[in-house]
Amino acid sequence: MTQFRFALGLACIYSAAAWGAPAQIGRATAGTRAVPLEALAEDKADKKREELWQALLKALPKEYKQIDAYAENASLTAVLLYSRHAVLKFSLESRKVEEIHVMKALGRINRITFEQHEDGGNWILWLNGKRELTMDARVEGASLGDGGK
Repeated sequence: MTQFRFALGLACIYSAAAWGAPAQIGRATAGTRAVPLEALAEDKADKKREELWQALLKALPKEYKQIDAYAENASLTAVLLYSRHAVLKFSLESRKVEEIHVMKALGRINRITFEQHEDGGNWILWLNGKRELTMDARVEGASLGDGGK
């Protein structure tokens, strides 16, 4: 009976090592470990997000540095933000901050989301869980000038 328990224990350890460990997906070169594809995608997104925000903060005028709410688009090429009762959009392509003039008088906004769809997407401005405004992501605004200079 002792030999059976010992053999069963070894079998459990072997199967856990062989089948229980997560599979390594990705590429490994000599002397390196394989990196899961999800980690590579996250790393790319992190780098793109960092580039986006560095450019945004450089272009953002000083009076708008206190941001109340923001959202990034799915491709991490634009940010819509709400600061000092103004709706602002930054595009990585133009590297400019533009003020978006809306017809609705907006009070406070405490959340912005981006919804992706076939035609691009929509920015949605929220206050306490209630949609205040939905805007097409392709909306353009008036440039704020020389940014934070």
